[in-house]
Amino acid sequence: MFKKFSNVKISAIASASGKEQHDVAEICSSFLDERHVKRLIKTLGFEKIRQIPLNMTTADMCVQLSNDLLEELKVSKSSIDALIFVTQTNDSIAPASVFSMQNRIGLSSDCYLNNIINGCAGSMHGLLEGVSLISAGMASKVLVCFGDTYCKLHELADADQKANVALFGDGAGVILLEKDTTAPDIFINYEAHGQFNLAIHDSKYSERLERLKIGVNEGTLEPSVLENYTQSGLHIDGTAIASYAIDYVVPNLRTLIEKSNKNISDLSLFLLHQANKTVLKSVALTMDIDPEKVPFVAQNTGNTSSAALALAIGESKFVQDNLKEGYVALSAFGVGMNVISLLADLSNTVVLDTKYY
Repeated sequence: MFKKFSNVKISAIASASGKEQHDVAEICSSFLDERHVKRLIKTLGFEKIRQIPLNMTTADMCVQLSNDLLEELKVSKSSIDALIFVTQTNDSIAPASVFSMQNRIGLSSDCYLNNIINGCAGSMHGLLEGVSLISAGMASKVLVCFGDTYCKLHELADADQKANVALFGDGAGVILLEKDTTAPDIFINYEAHGQFNLAIHDSKYSERLERLKIGVNEGTLEPSVLENYTQSGLHIDGTAIASYAIDYVVPNLRTLIEKSNKNISDLSLFLLHQANKTVLKSVALTMDIDPEKVPFVAQNTGNTSSAALALAIGESKFVQDNLKEGYVALSAFGVGMNVISLLADLSNTVVLDTKYY
């Protein structure tokens, strides 16, 4: 689904992660020998992962970031017409986290709220909804919040795929969108491929699993119904992810560029979800793009799910310098599976310093 949006400005981007860093080699040494540890780090590119304090959540980070952003830009809280929150690590299922966030930020009762469940593509998913609200005349200013707390070191002993624990860090981001009749057009290309829904999955908090367990315990269901729920924690098919990047992310980007009447040479930067170093290199090679234009900058932060793009912008001077050059491509992809790519001129977007909690 390709769409062009006019009169919408991406006004500001803020990001956050944890002060505490954990060494990937040290984590992996508990279950891999030295040779395999080195190979893993070389292949994936992550050397450290960041973790926020255990008394904080994704919503906490987003509330603090939102308040900081609004204060720094001197934007009235009463002027925010919509709050979008995208995460897989909610404070609670009911009520949705976005309701408490509205209250804690101090937004109006007229503010439209939506809590979306999405992972790595979450930042672009939330941005797509926010841009759509403004284009439809339902809002003039929208806060899009996103992130996850996926640093799960405390689950290492029980994890089936222990290497996953050494890849994921905690992070969050906030984007302020505003109606602006002088803003350059924004182009977005969205695709979802539910046939790959098991490529990344976590059934630990599954309502279906809980219901099946009750049935087995009551004797109304056979124990065999639990056979497909043997994995503990996050389960990732690495080969499927690598293939998805080439088979679906690359065509998605190419279609976006073609339909936007741009050329690859017109773009100074291709900022992709920081899935891992090898995936980004593969995309650059397949699209015949200078690898420097497809930077991997998460080596000391980890894969931070939907926060990855915001943190890549906030933590990298190289990325910030290239944003000033005009139109750039951003692409987020992952769990679902889905891919959402964007072409936008972010040269006048305010980038706040990354916060570390």
